[in-house]
Amino acid sequence: MNNWVNAATLISGITSAILFLIAAYTFYLTFLSKKISLKSIGFHTSIFQSNNIILLVKNETLSPIYVKQAHLIIERKYSLFIRSWETPLIIKPFEVIRIDMKPFSEFLGPTFNEIEDIYIKSKISDFYVELQTEDNTLTCDSKWSKRGKHPHWNELEVVTVLTREPHNGKLVKPDFAYAVDYIRNNELHTAFISDMGLISEPLNGYNALPHEIINNPDKVNQIIEELLAPLEIKFRLIKFCT
Repeated sequence: MNNWVNAATLISGITSAILFLIAAYTFYLTFLSKKISLKSIGFHTSIFQSNNIILLVKNETLSPIYVKQAHLIIERKYSLFIRSWETPLIIKPFEVIRIDMKPFSEFLGPTFNEIEDIYIKSKISDFYVELQTEDNTLTCDSKWSKRGKHPHWNELEVVTVLTREPHNGKLVKPDFAYAVDYIRNNELHTAFISDMGLISEPLNGYNALPHEIINNPDKVNQIIEELLAPLEIKFRLIKFCT
C-alpha cells in the first residue's frame, strides 16, 4: 500500500514540476524573451526599375514586438538603413513578416552588387538585423550567423543610399542619361535611356540607340524624332546630370 502511495506522490511531484517548467517557459516567452530570427534576405535588381532588399524575420516569442526602425548589418563592418515606421510595425507572436526597404537606385561603399556577392558567398552568415523598439535594440540573426560580439549599427560605417528624385513617378537610376516623355492614348509615358544607349521601353520597335551618340543631346533628340515621326507622337527629351 505504501508503495502505491509513494508512487502516486512521485507522479504528482513530477507532474507539478513539469507544469511549473511549462508555466515558467511560457512566462519567459511572453514577458522576458524578445528573440527574433532572420529567415532570409532577398535582393531585387533591375536595369530600368528600382533596386530593393527584402527581409523575412520571425517573432519567436509569445508577445508582440513593436518595431520603429530596422538596420541590416553586413560583415560587422557596414550598417544599412532599411526603413522606419512612424506607427510602429507590430510583429505578432510567432509571426513571419516581410520588411521591404524603400526603393533605391544604388549604394556607395559597398555597392548593391558587392553586398549581394557577400550574401551569395556567405549565404546569410555575414548578416544580421537590428530592430529598434521603443525600449531597446533587438539583434535579429539566423541560425547560420557567425557568433561573437554584435556591434550596434551606429558604431559601423554607414552605407550611403543613392536615390534621385522620381521622374513621372518612376525612380531615376544613376546610369540613366535621358528620359523621353510622350503622350500615347491620352496617357503620359516615359522611356529612360541609359548611358549605354539601352531604352527602357521600345520606341516604335527600337530598344537601343548607338552608344557613340549618347553624349550628344542634339543627335539623340534627332534620332528620337525620326523614330516617333511615323507615329505622329510628340515628345520631350530630358537630359539628366551625370
